[in-house]
Amino acid sequence: MSAAEASRPAGPLGPPGVVVPMKRRKPKAVRRAPQADKEPSPQAQLALTLEAWFAARDLTLTDDDTAEVYDLTLELVQTMLGSFAAGQRLDEAVAAELAGAITDMRNAPDRL
Repeated sequence: MSAAEASRPAGPLGPPGVVVPMKRRKPKAVRRAPQADKEPSPQAQLALTLEAWFAARDLTLTDDDTAEVYDLTLELVQTMLGSFAAGQRLDEAVAAELAGAITDMRNAPDRL
């Protein structure tokens, strides 16, 4: 038996139909703590604003499951906007600006 074969699990990773997430967010302990002595950057302010929206619904972007669903949703929005831009239904400059805003939103959980 080769070393590669020995390191593989013997059976399936889970029951049929269960999705095993391949992408993981940074563990909470690795996320940066906000610095109180500085004015927050626009990206940090955006993260705080988004977190407030989630907190009003008894949710938090510091929860890995919530952050993962949030990221997936924004990935779908980004894909949709890319389709509009590719079909020339959205101006390139506007598409680039929206893509940057969505990227800032996707990075918000890591700024909390």
